[in-house]
Amino acid sequence: MQATATEVLSGGVRALEEGEYEEASESLWRLASWCESGSYGRRALLVLAATTLDPRNPGSEPDEAARLAARYLQLPRVLPEERIVAESLYLMALARGGSAVGKGAAGGGDDDEREPALRFSDCDAPGAGATVAGAEPLPELPITPAPVLIRQARGERNALRARVGELEGEIDDLQAELDRIRSILRQGVPDTVPPDTLPPDTLDLPLR
Repeated sequence: MQATATEVLSGGVRALEEGEYEEASESLWRLASWCESGSYGRRALLVLAATTLDPRNPGSEPDEAARLAARYLQLPRVLPEERIVAESLYLMALARGGSAVGKGAAGGGDDDEREPALRFSDCDAPGAGATVAGAEPLPELPITPAPVLIRQARGERNALRARVGELEGEIDDLQAELDRIRSILRQGVPDTVPPDTLPPDTLDLPLR
């Protein structure tokens, strides 16, 4: 007997409560990728976004969580309370280092990525496979996320290390040149000019 949408959703939530994230994700994806699952699919998509963001989940991926939350926000007729939750999930994913989703780009960029349904009602209506026109813009973080700042700091640190290495090399070259000059000064500069080429007044003349 095939499980109903209610049973699939309940099984996914129960797996989450037991810490079985992979099993939970499989159940939630069954509903989230199926337009005919209706309100159960909508709920599954929202829970799936939260699950993918959960740091307790070994498969947590902020990029994917941002994509799923953005897809939820692009569904038709999103209720205000649902929008608040989905926007919060989206922003938290960005704060954890996830990539912002461009307008109309909530679909997967990789052929291997699963795709949530674009809607969970009017599945047979014309244009049911297209994204909703006029969807509200996605929220933006008011500050630069900490992971981005860390990546920038690491990049600057690596650039400074490279520059320090260059300067140390230049110092070594200068020190070698100074050592060479000191050695010459200690030994004295050899007289390489033959005596017969010197001016007459510099030659040794007999005394009268």
